[in-house]
Amino acid sequence: MSDVRNMPAYTPGDAARYLHIPLSTVRCWCFGQSYKDSEGRDKYLPPVITPVDKRNKLLSFTNLVELHVLSLTRREYKVPMPIVRKTIEFLGKELGVKRPLAEQQLFTDRMDLFVEQLGDFMSASGSRQLQPRDIVHGYLERIERDKLGAPLKLYPLVRSLKDDPQQAQVIEIDPNIAFGRPVLAHTGIPIASLVQRWQAGESIASLAADYEQPADVVEEVVRTSSRAA
Repeated sequence: MSDVRNMPAYTPGDAARYLHIPLSTVRCWCFGQSYKDSEGRDKYLPPVITPVDKRNKLLSFTNLVELHVLSLTRREYKVPMPIVRKTIEFLGKELGVKRPLAEQQLFTDRMDLFVEQLGDFMSASGSRQLQPRDIVHGYLERIERDKLGAPLKLYPLVRSLKDDPQQAQVIEIDPNIAFGRPVLAHTGIPIASLVQRWQAGESIASLAADYEQPADVVEEVVRTSSRAA
């Protein structure tokens, strides 16, 4: 049977809402972008991520994980895109990793991307080596992996790491739960149900009581998800 993690399940709009990434950015990263330069010449920016279903423009859970890692790498840690592309190419050719952004544990010093080899952190080109104290680990803690390193669950950010670098994992995306739609972490409660009931006029307090969850957690996910929608 096909791995549910690699089945088409999300539109670009879904990915944009769930991961709080602009829709135009999702489309560019997954499908490329045509544009004209300052002299009016046609240019094309190739995609960084390969969608599981290009024809129907659908993404998989693994694609969501790739977008999550790419978004944090670019938007939170400001790693240059040429470095990201070089990393993907190197890991694909040299290590045979099909989807490096999802399947390979990456680290960053906010300038470059690294993989751990025999206890050392090496850049994708193999030209630099850093000590562990210089490496940022934060975003890796938001991906739960199986024994082979493949992603099982994703805990998207609800705020910028700049505002809250140690934020709790309150939203969970698991392709085996709720058809891969976001749920309240460790509960299986669909975020969409909470949002719909709140938008219909129910109070945060009543929702928290119904689901036996902390009111501050319910309020955070409801308001965050409502803004994204």
